Amino acid sequence: MSDNLKFFHLPIDESQWHSAREWRITLCCVFGTLIFGVFTLIDQLPILFEECAQGDWSDGIGHFFYLLITALLIYGGVVYQFTRAFYIRRRSKTFKQPLEATSRNITDLTVLVPSFKEEYNTIYQTLMSAVFQEFVTKRLVLLIDNPPNPADPEELKLLQLARGIPTEIRDLLNPMADYIQTQEQHISRLSSADDKSRLIAETFEACGNWFADQAAQTLNNGQDSHTNRFFAMEVLLSRAYTCWEYAVKWEEGDQEVGPMASAWDLLHSWFEAEISSFERKTFENCTHASNKASNLNSYLGLMGNRWSVTRMNSGERQLHMDGSCDGNQVVEEFDVPDSPFVITLDADSLLLPYYAKRLTDDLNRPDFERVAVIQTPYSSIPGAEGLLERIASATTDVQYIIHQGFTTWNATYWVGANALMRKEALENIAYSFEERGFKMKRYVQDRTVIEDTESTIDLLQRKWTLWNHPARLAYSATPSDFGSLLIQRRRWANGGLLILPRALSYLRGKSGFIQRLKEGFMRLHYLVSITGVNVGLLLLLSLPLTDSVGSFWLPMTAVPYFYLYGRDLRLMRYARNDVFRVYALNLLLIPVNIGGVLKSLQQALTRKKIPFSRTPKVTNRTPVLPSYILATLLIIVQWIFGAYWGFNNGYPSQGFFAAVNAIILGYAVFIFIGAKDTVKDLFRFND
Repeated sequence: MSDNLKFFHLPIDESQWHSAREWRITLCCVFGTLIFGVFTLIDQLPILFEECAQGDWSDGIGHFFYLLITALLIYGGVVYQFTRAFYIRRRSKTFKQPLEATSRNITDLTVLVPSFKEEYNTIYQTLMSAVFQEFVTKRLVLLIDNPPNPADPEELKLLQLARGIPTEIRDLLNPMADYIQTQEQHISRLSSADDKSRLIAETFEACGNWFADQAAQTLNNGQDSHTNRFFAMEVLLSRAYTCWEYAVKWEEGDQEVGPMASAWDLLHSWFEAEISSFERKTFENCTHASNKASNLNSYLGLMGNRWSVTRMNSGERQLHMDGSCDGNQVVEEFDVPDSPFVITLDADSLLLPYYAKRLTDDLNRPDFERVAVIQTPYSSIPGAEGLLERIASATTDVQYIIHQGFTTWNATYWVGANALMRKEALENIAYSFEERGFKMKRYVQDRTVIEDTESTIDLLQRKWTLWNHPARLAYSATPSDFGSLLIQRRRWANGGLLILPRALSYLRGKSGFIQRLKEGFMRLHYLVSITGVNVGLLLLLSLPLTDSVGSFWLPMTAVPYFYLYGRDLRLMRYARNDVFRVYALNLLLIPVNIGGVLKSLQQALTRKKIPFSRTPKVTNRTPVLPSYILATLLIIVQWIFGAYWGFNNGYPSQGFFAAVNAIILGYAVFIFIGAKDTVKDLFRFND
């Protein structure tokens, strides 16, 4: 085990941001950016006014749009710096999981894991991380969205493996659950307090050994990866160490461990869970729309009722609420219990064992009655081996800081990889619709492909709020190749503009100008930043501009942003020069993000929903679409010509800027896609 764990990367230590020094550094950068921005305006506005006064409208309009684009870029930098400052403030209280048992307020919840053509290990580890949630009563449901009758042998194998995982996990847990139950019954026959303590210690010792054995099997299964190592260490071995620590304390009679009842609650919570699966596509009267929201909605609509399954003459199966089968032959009956809380968890994510308990404890606080969604914005699974995966992970980990800062100004967005939701709130935003002649119910909206962002506005309009718990408790996989990353990031870029009018309508309805301004400053940035930054940067580097727009102060506005970004990467144990690689990746993603924006505009014009593109999570490389390769190469060529034009027409600063970015983008193609794969994808060569 030690040979594998020597490559293990520890999760990010957030205590590094809990310091007065980081707070002062952030404030200095904020003030620096604002001061440089003011100096830029002082420098540029007189020139703009003079151009307009002289009737030089072509230069004036170009100058105006140039300043508008740079203002959008500065806006993004300021938002990041503000959110970093707010994140540091939120770190004023530490959230270390105590050894002693937490309150015995056991919360009932349902965990929904939507899955589409996922590989075995991905589903298994996600479900196991949900199983080991402490001090909660839980029902786990794997929502299998694979085609139910695939013709492809590989797809059939994935489907059969997915269907078998719930039974496999139950068979794995049942012996330990029975053992704990037997030990608890045996302790009631003991009269000595010392004997009872020793028996509890023995039980914890056995459970610790079981967790350690499972970790060893995970590390020695022939699939050495950073995800395997993280799962083994943070989900399995962490529980082994906890069990052994409890065992020692119970053996020694330490009073810090709390009452015996809490010890048994903890032991039972690790190994007792209802685990099942549900396939909506096997029922004719469930929605078959191809997106994650529809997969979740199908099961949410079943909760709290008893259902009968009938088979029609055509062979199709249908679901009927108990007593409404209309004389059709019932082939199966089952109950779907309701629960006050629901966790949605993507099948490539891992939860730390105290995720559910901490979040439900928050929701049960007196001042949290109107919190509909609580989450810990996901972090990337640490230790990625590939360069692209590592740099993309860095951008995810920085986004965590931004989302934590949003919460300070009441601008939280639901980030869909994981969330704990109040079922009452979902019922509040649900509405009925019809598909293929059947009446159905929609809880999570799917008008856009970013269902979590869209549903956020629905909740806000009905006076619910959202909250980010200030600790890293959930981790998700990052695409390991550019083809998969392209699909993911294009989907993220598609929808913000469509949701913007509803967000503006919500903000107009809020009372209090200052509160509206603060929330809007953050919330609107989340919706427009991808459009503004990517389109703006492309235009900035593509349009020929005169030297009248040049200013010493303008590039200085970006220095505090890049300094803090690089500082955060170093605090998160990334390499010092990874901030340069992040910039290179962002240039490479310009056509990808603009492609997502164009999809939003297409939907707005045609009023037809854009198909949901799922991020592939397979070990093989996903080819890059030739159109994106071609667009990237054309951008490089255009920037090279822009540099040539700038140097030859007496605008060296613009020429230098274009040349440097062309070189960086070429470097990004080389290191993130590869020269050979670029040619292969462009012409679709076969292996």
